[in-house]
Amino acid sequence: MDREHQSEGLRLRKHQRQELEIPGVLRPRGDLPRFSSASGFADGVQVRILDVSAGGIGIISPVFFPRGSEAIFTISRPGESNVSATLRLMRVRAHDAAGAYFLGARFANPDEDHTDLFALVPEPPSEDAA
Repeated sequence: MDREHQSEGLRLRKHQRQELEIPGVLRPRGDLPRFSSASGFADGVQVRILDVSAGGIGIISPVFFPRGSEAIFTISRPGESNVSATLRLMRVRAHDAAGAYFLGARFANPDEDHTDLFALVPEPPSEDAA
């Protein structure tokens, strides 16, 4: 779907999402306070990507980030360069009883090249493999 549509009050996604479960680190950007070393998050918050699309990513975080804030997301790849993207958090909601949050984020700089991030998405199994 290449345009965002509204149908009978339902808001449909602008971009198709692909499931992707990999760990990463989220760091506050801009006016947000930085985490102190005592918090255990001074180097960023360990998060997990749930999905990715051309417009952004879905993340599970153990720490609350305010809606509208910006953060830097990084995936470390040993032996290769890290994959990073600047995100704007568009949706923040409780995820589970353990206190985790779902963060729906769009890429803050859509002109940035996110090829390295999309390269992490596994290829769907071919229909011939059945």
